[in-house]
Amino acid sequence: MEIRAKRGVSSVLYVNIDFPTKGFTFHRNSECRYVRNRAETPYKGLDQLKRDGGWFEHNSLEEALEWHKARYAIFPVKECSRCALK
Repeated sequence: MEIRAKRGVSSVLYVNIDFPTKGFTFHRNSECRYVRNRAETPYKGLDQLKRDGGWFEHNSLEEALEWHKARYAIFPVKECSRCALK
């Protein structure tokens, strides 16, 4: 999957690591409902991993993809379908 930076979209990316589904989903839009509703839970962390994963912020697409490659290469990279529409 080739992923390119989009013009006019915030350079901050929000990444959701989800261990149960083996997901690495990135969100480009801070107004995405998933990003707005992210919260620390007993099983999912903010800026930390817990049992089911966590949410992290990256300063660029390149940084997020390098982080994925170094830590979660077995998880497929997905772009949030809601963010992609905006």
